[in-house]
Amino acid sequence: MQENTYYVHDMACGGCLNSVTQSLLAIDGVKDVQANLQTKAVTIQFTNQPVNLDILASQVADAGYSLTRE
Repeated sequence: MQENTYYVHDMACGGCLNSVTQSLLAIDGVKDVQANLQTKAVTIQFTNQPVNLDILASQVADAGYSLTRE
């Protein structure tokens, strides 16, 4: 199992955090998501190989946010 950390700099509240978390959990291959509102970090645990960043970013964008590596 692998995990990577990304950032969603436009998360501003608990509702934002929940939206980002739920949007990522809906992706096949994502096992768990831990988001930190203070650091804007989102750690994603994958079932096997990491999901492509473009897929993750697109899903988060559909929820109204931007996901980046830094």
